Amino acid sequence: MVHKAILVTCLLVLNCFTSALCAIDFSLPQVTTFHKHQYQASNRNWCIDHGNDGYVYIGNDQGLLSFDGVQWTLNELPAHSRVRSICVASDGLIYTGSSEEIGFWQRNAQGQLYYTSINNKLLNVTFHNQEIWRIYEDVEHNIVFQGFSMTLKFDGEQVQKIEVNNPPTLLEKYDKRLWGNTRRGELLELTPYGYQKVLQSDLLKQRRLKAVVPYKDGAALLLTKSEGVFVWNDDVLQSWQVPANEQLINEDINCAVFHDGYYYVGTIHSGLLIINSEGEIVYKVNTHNYLQDNTILSLKFDAHNRLWFTMSVGIGYLELNAPLKLLIDSEKRIGAVHSVAYHQRKLYLATNKGVWYKPYTPGEQLLSFDGFKQLSELQGLAWVIQVMDGQLLCSHNKGTFLIDDNKVQKITTHAGGRSFQTIKVKGKEYLLQNTYSDLVVLEKGSDGRWQFKSTVEGFSEPTMSLAVDHKNQIWLQHDRKSELYNIRLQHNLRDAYSYNVYTAKHGLPKDMQSEVYEFNKRIIITSSEGVYTYDGLKDSIVYYQELNQRLGKFKSAHKIVKQKQDAYWLINNNSLALFRTIDGSISKVLQYKFVEPHLGMVENFENIITIDSLASFICMENGLGIYYHDDLLQKSEQNVYGVKVQLSYEAGKKEMSVVNPSSNIITLPYVNQDVKVSVATLASPGRQMEYQLDVITDADSISYQGSEPEFNLGRLPQNMSHIRILAYDQWGKATEERLISIIVLKPWYLKTGVIIIWCLLALSLLLLLLLRFKRNLNKYLNPARQEINAVDATEVYELKQLKTQLEDEVIQQNTYIATGALNAIRNKEVLATIKKELTAQKEKLGIRYPDKYYKKLVDLIESNMHNEDDWAMFEQHFDKANNNFITRLKQLYPELTPRDLRLCAYLKMNLSSKEIAPFLDISERSVEVHRYRLRKKLNLPAESNLAEFMISF
Repeated sequence: MVHKAILVTCLLVLNCFTSALCAIDFSLPQVTTFHKHQYQASNRNWCIDHGNDGYVYIGNDQGLLSFDGVQWTLNELPAHSRVRSICVASDGLIYTGSSEEIGFWQRNAQGQLYYTSINNKLLNVTFHNQEIWRIYEDVEHNIVFQGFSMTLKFDGEQVQKIEVNNPPTLLEKYDKRLWGNTRRGELLELTPYGYQKVLQSDLLKQRRLKAVVPYKDGAALLLTKSEGVFVWNDDVLQSWQVPANEQLINEDINCAVFHDGYYYVGTIHSGLLIINSEGEIVYKVNTHNYLQDNTILSLKFDAHNRLWFTMSVGIGYLELNAPLKLLIDSEKRIGAVHSVAYHQRKLYLATNKGVWYKPYTPGEQLLSFDGFKQLSELQGLAWVIQVMDGQLLCSHNKGTFLIDDNKVQKITTHAGGRSFQTIKVKGKEYLLQNTYSDLVVLEKGSDGRWQFKSTVEGFSEPTMSLAVDHKNQIWLQHDRKSELYNIRLQHNLRDAYSYNVYTAKHGLPKDMQSEVYEFNKRIIITSSEGVYTYDGLKDSIVYYQELNQRLGKFKSAHKIVKQKQDAYWLINNNSLALFRTIDGSISKVLQYKFVEPHLGMVENFENIITIDSLASFICMENGLGIYYHDDLLQKSEQNVYGVKVQLSYEAGKKEMSVVNPSSNIITLPYVNQDVKVSVATLASPGRQMEYQLDVITDADSISYQGSEPEFNLGRLPQNMSHIRILAYDQWGKATEERLISIIVLKPWYLKTGVIIIWCLLALSLLLLLLLRFKRNLNKYLNPARQEINAVDATEVYELKQLKTQLEDEVIQQNTYIATGALNAIRNKEVLATIKKELTAQKEKLGIRYPDKYYKKLVDLIESNMHNEDDWAMFEQHFDKANNNFITRLKQLYPELTPRDLRLCAYLKMNLSSKEIAPFLDISERSVEVHRYRLRKKLNLPAESNLAEFMISF
């Protein structure tokens, strides 16, 4: 009873959750399938699970498949056996089960999966002829493996068998708990203490339980293989009394999941059935529309609300939040759709087989073409069906018709009308219609209904497109020639004021598929080269540079359809995009490309019809694409997908790789060649995507774009490169931005340690060379020395004599200089004594000694005391005798004055300050000051002796 009470409580909690979800309307899913030639393994896929690492894991007959959204990888077991069951545990380990084999997979540093068997951890278990069909992680994070007759539990250390007298059939997980039934009609729960019986019912006898899912009012649904569905509420079990159950009894249920108020049931014979909470089958996915096989083997929702499924032939998933819904006419009853209209609560289709209609309520999800009826009067090729001022008009190969309450009235006989455009003249509204040959004018009759008025005289050309500008000028593009027509009508709307033809000489592109449209209050012309526009000042057609830059690859769109006042659909072959114009800027809201060979728009007659209260309808060869405006797009924007990155490069002859690095910084060796960056994301698996990679270095930046997920960067330069990676899903929505910094190391020969070694080696080599040079030098010099030693003693004597002679000359010169200096000293002392005496006499005699005689004598004495000729002669002899002493001083110290040079010479002669004072005609104190200043000019340190410096200089 305790278990029952717990179960009831859980079901009551789930009931609140389920009740809230039941209000969500079902919308047409986008279905994507994968064939064996894509994943390169066996057709049959048994099970599926999703990892937190961004991979999908599938159990295949040939092993474990992993899929990152771009690349499939087959990982084989050691015994090359099939993988029957998968469970990605909370710690990231991928547990798999097969025939007599259990174990787990994990990724190494290179991102590759490797397998570890845990068969050796089986404790007292005979593992014989056992296939493991189910693997679960329980609430205590133990891993439960189940075969048909055995249940095992792995606690991380050992594998133990869970004993039970009557083992259940395959376990199913519900509310994080594991349930199974026995052939005796027991419903068992696997608890930490073993199997516990929670229900006994004859309805479960000889039944095989396939799924347990929540139901309303606190109940649960038990889905059996071939006996239908039962409602379990407390201790009561009864058949599910709904329309779908009768069909499910015959469908062989294989698996089921519950999500957002709907039951997704995989069957053996009828594919995937989608059932609402009232038990009504709202949609089927099978071989009639999308699948290559009707046997669904497993179902699993991922974190982004996609339902993945595996089949006996292939793999697939449902995109439940896709903004664009594709409704396929698998029976090809309706035909190629050209136009769509909504009138009097009916949805109308104009196709190549006629006009079809169906009662339709705004907000209703269109899930199939069931219920569409054909208007018998309008069988045949219908081009356009459109509501004009509250009246439904149809352009047909038989003419133009007015449809009112399914009654058809022919109003013109002009066949092949391509479009309707309104034009106002004197406040009255008319309709223009371009056809196979004429330009037709419609007006309202006295009963307020549209009727034929006239055709425009003088114009008889087949045109594909028609536009009216803000000046009421009519623009038409020829259907088969590169000609653009501009017509201004008179008020009678029959005759033309002006009729101009623009061709290539006026700037019109030479493109047979060009069409003319009004875009953001401008007349534009489409072409494969880009969009052109009319320049009124030049009266010519010019390339619309600004718009082309903003449209990107859609500048070559050949059709443009207004969605609403500020939004336009652009169609480029099998691609389409919705652009919005706000305050002069243009942004892309949505894009899509038809890549399936059996799906696409009507070639050369592509069209998108927007009905404000409903949706935008993309006309297709075999169905409709439906875009329910912004609500579903906003819902899909809640899912932002990450990006995985694999970087590979060649280092010498070795290929290296780094897979989805956890750090945003990758270090590469200097020797790196053929650097490749591979991008993977689950944003749009199996669908066309766009990828962008920007490389930013110190020197420049390079941007790569394309639909291939691999970029070859060549060789990266030294230092750091920053890489920015983005992917865009099939709708043009960006994934998360991935930023990676790549540091290219210095070459080995430029590393600090290597440089030190190089320097030591170079120094050693230099020393070795010096030693060898010295040895070789001695080898050659020794004979020369012997020759020198053998020189005649006479020559040696002569050299000595010459040396003595030179030394005597030096002594003689120095003596001469010294004598001259002493004589000069004596002369100056005498002259100074005479001057002193004259000065004393002058002071004594006063005016009795005339000034002119006194001054003349004093001037004569001073001129002899400061004779520069004596200094010049002294300098010449002194420099010669002392190895150019004064000349070298001038070169090394050019800031020295002539008076400084004299002091230096006297110091060289080792004269004292007292002896120098008379030569400079200053006091001994002044000589000391002069010596101090000279020391500073020579930058001599305080401990150096100035006289010794001069003597040794």
